[in-house]
Amino acid sequence: IPKVFQCPYCGKQSLTINIERVEEKEAIAKAMCGSCGFYTELTIHPFFQPVDVYGRILDLMEQGSLNFEIRKVEEYEMERESS
Repeated sequence: IPKVFQCPYCGKQSLTINIERVEEKEAIAKAMCGSCGFYTELTIHPFFQPVDVYGRILDLMEQGSLNFEIRKVEEYEMERESS
């Protein structure tokens, strides 16, 4: 199972997905590209794995319904270190 994925925005193999379990029935997935700064968060089922989240991101991108932003990579790293 891959740990780094191809970014749906820039196409580089530098997208990481981190999952935070917040409740018994809910988790938050955060995806960030270390190359272009693509960033999105999704509320997911707590049993999802990063590969499942990646598939969901691709589906939502194709539908044109994914909310995402382009962040500076440093901002994401600082956020990860503080949590």
